[in-house]
Amino acid sequence: MGIIVSNIMLRRRTDMLFGLGEVDITRLSVPVHVPIIFNLPGDGRDATRLDISPGVLCQDTSDNSSAIECGYQLGLKFRMAPSVRSILRAEARVEYVDGYLLNLFTVGIERRLAKDWPLVLGVDLSRAAGTLQADSRVMVRFGIRP
Repeated sequence: MGIIVSNIMLRRRTDMLFGLGEVDITRLSVPVHVPIIFNLPGDGRDATRLDISPGVLCQDTSDNSSAIECGYQLGLKFRMAPSVRSILRAEARVEYVDGYLLNLFTVGIERRLAKDWPLVLGVDLSRAAGTLQADSRVMVRFGIRP
């Protein structure tokens, strides 16, 4: 078991190749990832794991001024590989900042198109519910996984 801390990089405007104008920071997320690995199968499948990620979340909560408020976030990601070509995922995340609560739930599957190809196709179903209106989404992903 290990701990991974997300990196934050701050840059001065003089380091940029061109000016972007006025930029207002609206969200800063600093989670700490704690992976728990349940098994290491020897048949080529990925390990079954649970990632716990508590952290600090700061965001701009005002429409007409920069009013950065901070709160907390807690995330859980579960991932398992029932076969060499498939991965099942489930994620739950809670965020609370300045009286605003957001709950996000996602389930998904990813399937390698052929055994020796790195091309994968995935489908995720997610639902976000909080202080404001609920949001449901379906995302289809196509990508490369070595």
